[in-house]
Amino acid sequence: MRNPEYEFVSPEAGELTALLEQGCTQITGQALRPGSPEQLFVRWAAGIMVQLRVLMNYTGNQNIPSPLR
Repeated sequence: MRNPEYEFVSPEAGELTALLEQGCTQITGQALRPGSPEQLFVRWAAGIMVQLRVLMNYTGNQNIPSPLR
């Protein structure tokens, strides 16, 4: 019997992208425009971060012992 898959960090791309865009807007004081180099960079970075979060969840689930039968 396998353990259920636990989610240690959220791999939701939409949430992460929104947080990064909001942070960039706060730092620069300007909203990101669609297709701007800044927005493309933020989305590229978010894609990498989502993949890292997926790997963190996978790794975390590997370290959970199976229940004894």
